[in-house]
Amino acid sequence: DAEARNRLVAFLDNHDNARFLAFGIANQDESRLRAALGWQLTSRGVPCVYYGTEQEFDGGGDPWNREDMWDGTLDFGPSDGDNFDLTHPSFLFARLLTEIRRQHPALRRGITTERFVENAGPGLYAYERRASGDAVLVALNTSNLPVIESGVATAWPAGTALRDALESAYVDTVGPGGLLTVRVPARGVRLLEAAGTPQPTALRVVATFPGHDLAVNDRNSPLTIAFDRSVDATALASAFTIAPA
Repeated sequence: DAEARNRLVAFLDNHDNARFLAFGIANQDESRLRAALGWQLTSRGVPCVYYGTEQEFDGGGDPWNREDMWDGTLDFGPSDGDNFDLTHPSFLFARLLTEIRRQHPALRRGITTERFVENAGPGLYAYERRASGDAVLVALNTSNLPVIESGVATAWPAGTALRDALESAYVDTVGPGGLLTVRVPARGVRLLEAAGTPQPTALRVVATFPGHDLAVNDRNSPLTIAFDRSVDATALASAFTIAPA
């Protein structure tokens, strides 16, 4: 059944395969992981982000691909110690992608239309996903250099203002005939949506002191938690507890 491909589970790695960042695959290059996560969480099928991928585990073949999420016996490199780190850059990126996916029905169940494929090697891969009036143009750059590609077809009418859901400062306008000039940094990901689309509202923890799994003997400096935006201190305090006190 041709529709089965929309229900298949897509993964980058798991305990039966070398980790995506392992030597001989992505070679510990986190920029390649970001591009891969950009594809995995926006393409057709059911994405499965296996534990530790978002913490940049990089073990090779069995048993090195079975690193412990918590502090355990199979700990080495990025998996050393406790790894439930909510401030890890790849965790934050995967979380943002997941929030955008939740916001767009097109990314979960929309039809997929390829818009550009670089046939000469690494470069731009663009596809559009649409469902019930919702649409996102996904542009991935798999090369080590920025790409600028003019004349990428879209289903939006000319004059439609677009914004990158991952980087709201990046805006563009669809040209005549629904054509668009797409600009993507090296190993970058753009999720172009109609300007004015509500952005995810969940707070993200971007830094803490002490850092995750960090033992310190500093009894004088205050505990700190930094969020990705300003918050109402009074409201936050009423919802915040520390245990033990």
